[in-house]
Amino acid sequence: RGGDVTEAERLAMSFSPVATELSGIIDPLASASLIRKAFTDSSQPLIKYPKALGRFWNKALCRDSFVALMGTEKRGKSWWLMDLTIRAMTSGCKVVMFEAGDMTMEQWIRRVCIYLAGRNDDPDYCAPQWIPVVDCWHNQTDTCDREEREGSFGIFPQGTDQKTITQAMLIERAKTYPEYQPCHNCPHIRGTVWLKWQEQIRPLDWRDAVKIAKKWNNKYQHRMRLASYPNETLTMSEIRSKLEQLEKQEDFIPDVIIIDYVDIMSPDKDCVRLDKLEQTNRNWQRLRRLSQELHCLVITATQAAATAYDKESLGLKDFSDNKKKYAHVTATYALNQTDEEKRLGVMRIGKMVVREEAFDRATQIHVLQHLHRGRPCVGNFF
Repeated sequence: RGGDVTEAERLAMSFSPVATELSGIIDPLASASLIRKAFTDSSQPLIKYPKALGRFWNKALCRDSFVALMGTEKRGKSWWLMDLTIRAMTSGCKVVMFEAGDMTMEQWIRRVCIYLAGRNDDPDYCAPQWIPVVDCWHNQTDTCDREEREGSFGIFPQGTDQKTITQAMLIERAKTYPEYQPCHNCPHIRGTVWLKWQEQIRPLDWRDAVKIAKKWNNKYQHRMRLASYPNETLTMSEIRSKLEQLEKQEDFIPDVIIIDYVDIMSPDKDCVRLDKLEQTNRNWQRLRRLSQELHCLVITATQAAATAYDKESLGLKDFSDNKKKYAHVTATYALNQTDEEKRLGVMRIGKMVVREEAFDRATQIHVLQHLHRGRPCVGNFF
């Protein structure tokens, strides 16, 4: 001003912009509350599983996280997403399930009622049957001498290869030794499966389902919402719209958002001219953005590629469509199961990629399932 160049330079060098709330620029080490929030939110799981499975993946089920389950077709991904939904409710979280077309609304409601009741509406699935329970291999081979051991004898010779055990062998042993007692009483357990005979139960009907659903919903304070769409009609824009609607009309802000599943979603309008691979990438990017902006946990499922069909365990190369999926998640878990394991009711879950955690892809958790009674997790062990 007035041609005073020296004064102008002094003013320019001393200029300090006024910080505003919208600037997005902070001093990250100056706020104790922000530091505390960063530690507590990243360490407190929103969904809590018990025992070995909890140690395996609870840390990944936190705010600001984006988690995917990967498996081949009909591997039980939807059952797991339902299990995560119910456990989110019981953990005190508000949860929104977006059904992208894998099931209709009626199919989803029927399945969740079967889950809550622990019994099926199909009489064939209510017939007497063998169900899996956790046992210890040391107990089955009589190599345990601990006082807390449940049983007193084994059913397989010492030196038997645990991997060779089949459903037929366990049924034969259970019939031959009806007095055998499975055991999982100590931390030194070497987990394995035992089969327990369950008598016939009464099929679930819609009247029972109504009573069970109402009791459950009241107990957990109506913390779940469902939005169901035909295949290839759900978009990220629609998810955003529905979440805004829930907030404005019901003051319902979810802690957990679950999408079943991202692979059958459609691209947003601004992505329709992009090729298929980039459309896939954008949907995964935007799900990650959703977890960040809404400060919530987002969970979805994805199909493995055809290369996985004959594999005992999925590998990193068994992704479908676009490998960039791994770049956007905070964790991806593989659902592994052989035909014999399916007969036994055993699934193995492995870690494909997990941010902020040292992990071994060879280490898998074994989960016992009873899907005929709607339960994807009835026991677990390493």
